[in-house]
Amino acid sequence: MSKDSDLIEINPLILDEKNHLIALDSKMSIDSNALFRQEDLSLMKDPNQEDKLEVKASENDLSYVSLDGEIACMVNGAGLAMATMDVIKLHGGEPANFLGWGGLHQIELNLPLILLWKTRKSKGSWSISSVGL
Repeated sequence: MSKDSDLIEINPLILDEKNHLIALDSKMSIDSNALFRQEDLSLMKDPNQEDKLEVKASENDLSYVSLDGEIACMVNGAGLAMATMDVIKLHGGEPANFLGWGGLHQIELNLPLILLWKTRKSKGSWSISSVGL
């Protein structure tokens, strides 16, 4: 837990001829929201192995996740984004992405709109916003 991991997997494990347990592979996932506390792990991150749109969004404090669907979504909040994706699926569509820009006090819409446009597999897009009082 000192490294803010949210998953540690050791698989497969084998027993050798001397009955010693040997780990043949392992994976570790770190909470990306905690990387500011884990500078040593942040330095190991290779942006070339990540989705370019997800990296660009992250660099600008946006939440973006590529999905396999055909309808791009831009929503100002994770809860509303999840509800929007549920409605898309309910009506036979599949979300192409999760683009959340909620929680920001000020934002220029240029980058979120560019990310939405670059979701090339998209056949359409939804932009849903709510304004809290």
